[in-house]
Parts: sequence; structure tokens; C-alpha cells
Amino acid sequence: MIEKIDKFCFDKENREKYLDVIDNVSSFARHMWPTLDPSQLSLGAQYMFVAIIFDDFIETCERKIEDNPTPLENLAMDLNQSLTNVAGTQHSMNLLKTAILDFIDNVIPFENMKSLEGDINMDLYYLLRGDNVGIRSHFRFSLIFVVKRLNSEIMSDPLWKYLVDNIGNICAIFNDITSYEKELRENDVRMNSFHFIKTQHNMCFEECMEYCEKEIDYCYDQYFMHEKLIIQKIVPTLKDKEEVEEFYKVIEQLHNITSSVIAWALESTRFKSKNSMFVELQLSD
Repeated sequence: MIEKIDKFCFDKENREKYLDVIDNVSSFARHMWPTLDPSQLSLGAQYMFVAIIFDDFIETCERKIEDNPTPLENLAMDLNQSLTNVAGTQHSMNLLKTAILDFIDNVIPFENMKSLEGDINMDLYYLLRGDNVGIRSHFRFSLIFVVKRLNSEIMSDPLWKYLVDNIGNICAIFNDITSYEKELRENDVRMNSFHFIKTQHNMCFEECMEYCEKEIDYCYDQYFMHEKLIIQKIVPTLKDKEEVEEFYKVIEQLHNITSSVIAWALESTRFKSKNSMFVELQLSD
């Protein structure tokens, strides 16, 4: 990754700024995709780097189109070409591109919600946050490396949407809890679910935590119910033992993504402080 940053001419200031992100995404990629080889993990880290920096850029930019491509745009184009070289024209590459486009289309409405007044409906939050949290694109990135024998059309089954949506909801709430203090300090807390649940329902800290825990438990219940359904539906249609094993590897990717995002939220220095109300996020001396 360091070589890629240098190759695409990130200036010294930005290079130093993003070194911490590089360290984090490298660890994150190894956790999320433990079965990938080193070259595939490098692509995973590059993908996560582009996604994180793009998300930060959207939140802070003036939203004008530049005349010349930026280092990030060049890095993204390099990633696209590298993934195309690996995946070719297979269906999973098209699924990834669709998920990324959905993410991009979703970012601006999500950001615009921050300037609106009034209560936020939880269903609307889930609708906007689902693509914004990025789980769908993480999952589809995994498919490029995992799906070798399976008919990739299987991944178009609508049950996958329920699985990915519930994982996205779990990760979104968990991320919002851990990022709550940071966003409160930066006055960017409007679309943080922990914040608006707490204020709209006039809850104390402990009551809001209990509410969020119940919401996460409900999403887990929904996830495992739909996971059972898709196993019952797909496994009997598979041709051999190898396809069955590959199918379960696909399921395992969703588990890896969930644990990785939760670990990222707890370990990221972005959310830590010496006086955090969350013991897990307190910086040690």
C-alpha cells in the first residue's frame, strides 16, 4: 500500500495523514478476508483505503468536479483495473460495481439529511445507512475471490439482501455508538442513531444503550433466520461437495465482515479518547 500511495503522488502532508489509515486497513483486510493470499489482501487493503478516504472526502469537500484527476481518483482507477484483471467479466465484478454505485448514489442524500430538521424515522435511517455503511460492497468484493465453482447467479437471490441489510444495520448501530463522542465533539451527530434515539425518546445514556442492544439483538435474529432460509433453499440445488463448501465460505464472509467492522470500531484511534464514557474506547496512558 505504501508503494501505491507514493506511486500516485500523495503529497507529504497527506501521506503522513493517511499512514494511520493504511495501518488500520491492512489489519482490517487480514481480519475480514483471512483466506486471501498476499496479493489479494493487498487489493483488499487498497479497496478499503479508497472507500474510507472517499467517504471522508465526501463529508468535507466543496462538491465540485476537478479538472484533473486527483491522487485518490488515480488510485481508484488502478484498483478498478487490478480487480478487472483478477475477475475478468464475471458476474461478481458487476455486482461489486453496482454496490459501489449504490454507495455513491446514497452518500449525498445521507449527508443532506444532516441539514434537515425534525425527528428521524428508524426505517428511513436504515434505508439510507444501509449502503452508506458499505457492507454490501465489502461482501461483493469478497465474492470476486471466493466464488470460483458456484454459479454466480445464485448471488442474485433476494434472500441475500436480507442477510446483508441486517448485517449492515448491526454494524451501523455499533459504529454509531462507538463514534458518538467523536461526532458530538465535531458537531456532526445529526445522523448518528445513538444520538437521535437518545434525544427523540428523551432517554438517559443507559436507557439508550439498552434500546440499541435490543435493536441489535433483533437484527441478529433476523439475520440468522434468513441465513437458515437461504441454506435450506440453495444447498439442495448444488452439484457436489466442493460447491457446498464454497457456498458456506460465502456465508462465512458475512460473519467475518461483521466481526471485522465491530473490531474496527473498537480499535480505531479515531473514536478513542482519554475520558470516553465507554470503557472500551478509553485511551491508556
